[in-house]
Amino acid sequence: MKTGILCHGRHVLAKNWELHQWGDRKEGLLGQILKTCLLAYQEKAEVIVFGTGASERDGLKESEYTIKYMFEHFDEMSLFNPFDNINLKDLKRHILSFSIPEKKSQNTLEEIKFAGEIFCDYNIEKAIIVSNPDHISRCMQLAHQVYHYTKLKSLENLFAVQSDIGYNGTSSITSKIVEMPHRGDDLSPDLSKYIGNYFKLPLKIKNNFVDLVKNFFEE
Repeated sequence: MKTGILCHGRHVLAKNWELHQWGDRKEGLLGQILKTCLLAYQEKAEVIVFGTGASERDGLKESEYTIKYMFEHFDEMSLFNPFDNINLKDLKRHILSFSIPEKKSQNTLEEIKFAGEIFCDYNIEKAIIVSNPDHISRCMQLAHQVYHYTKLKSLENLFAVQSDIGYNGTSSITSKIVEMPHRGDDLSPDLSKYIGNYFKLPLKIKNNFVDLVKNFFEE
């Protein structure tokens, strides 16, 4: 089964970009790039698409900057235990040959759609999305939407793998996922329907809202 991997893009001006994308050597945590490279070795990937978004750094799109950073630091993978028995020279050649920077998308949905189209060019039968613990569930939700509307053959067998580091720079154990009440004995109101509205608020009102919530729990 031919496998394609999408390494989800990350805003290149984000706080702790290197930590989030590369990893934490001291804690032994793998970021998205390292997780993608490890998967490429394990799955014998046919193609690796590096996703992008609206941000740029040093004149490079997210995907281009990510690939540049990866190859500049490739030998440092040896500092992480999962790569102990992997020939990094061979892995580097393999990844160099099959890495594609996707440069058109502006958001996660477009990124998955364009990656799926690239996968089709390679006759991919199994697609794996690599993202962080705080975003991987949304990636899968959007990926299923993309498949529903496009019926891209490459997204028919879709899997997700999360990196070890969340947005706040710590392990996935700190991640919080908001989901609908689903237990028969849980009569809690469904907050999930209101969460989306929070992200549409202006920054000042967002801050006021967070202060309101903090004060509620502190009191």
